[in-house]
Amino acid sequence: MTLLNIYQVYFKEEQLSSIDYIPYYNDDCTPYFENSVIVDLINSDAHRQSQYFGVLSHKFRSKITERKCDHWMNLPNFANHSRSNFTPQQIDFVLDRFKFPVLNLMQHPSHDPITYGAKFHRELPKFFKEITNKIGYEWKPEIFENIFYSNYFIAKSHIYEHYVKSMLEPAIKIMDGMPELWQNSGYPFALPDDLKNKWNVNFYPYHPFILERLFSYYCHINEIKI
Repeated sequence: MTLLNIYQVYFKEEQLSSIDYIPYYNDDCTPYFENSVIVDLINSDAHRQSQYFGVLSHKFRSKITERKCDHWMNLPNFANHSRSNFTPQQIDFVLDRFKFPVLNLMQHPSHDPITYGAKFHRELPKFFKEITNKIGYEWKPEIFENIFYSNYFIAKSHIYEHYVKSMLEPAIKIMDGMPELWQNSGYPFALPDDLKNKWNVNFYPYHPFILERLFSYYCHINEIKI
């Protein structure tokens, strides 16, 4: 068994040059983005080949660097406050030496990421509460010590599996039956043309922004050491 397996999701051939780990070509992007890939990989037992597991976007290296820039410091909760510079070797060293259950690949100040998300996605707390209630949890606004955005984390494989089976996959099944999530989420960037044509909308819906905050909630209620 290896120490670590990380998959990086890409959509176009030119994105391969930015990938550090195992490339995963996603030719059927859903509104859940890499969360659909995460579920598929866990259900195919890809995580069982390593002690630690992760699924990152092809933009991982550029995004964690970009979020240290002054522009992002105007949004301190989203900015990357980590003092470390990413290298694959550094991740291997930290995991092998310290055996953390979960490694966060960006550092954020403690806050309530669901309530804070309403500043950008107005209906997010309402949808988050409804979805988590339906899968058996009672979310309420509160501060989380550890925050994860963009699925930029690595977890022990059994923890990753438990997260997917107990929370992520059930949430997606509930969200499949919520057409109201196809509202305009308010995300200020343009939806790529191929997804506009595929989904018949010209904006980002709510799905990825709800799920982006789910692992923070999972770690909070399970009191996992980060």
